[in-house]
Amino acid sequence: MVKKQITIISETGVHERLGTMFIRKASSYKSEILIVKGHATISAKSIMGFFSLGLSEGDVIELQAIGEDEELAVEELSRYMLELK
Repeated sequence: MVKKQITIISETGVHERLGTMFIRKASSYKSEILIVKGHATISAKSIMGFFSLGLSEGDVIELQAIGEDEELAVEELSRYMLELK
């Protein structure tokens, strides 16, 4: 399992268009990918779960992946999250 903490830096948080693009990207990996925010853990491939987190600027999340492409998934998804504007 690979884990990485990320702070949301987008001033607008993660709105619908950006979130949908993130979910599509997460769905392209074979690994199971989770997002942890506080006590909530959701699948990064679930649109309902993702938007239930209500990600805003300054929120700290942890990306977790387990599977054959786990390192690549966490690296690329964390980079994507940090590039959100």
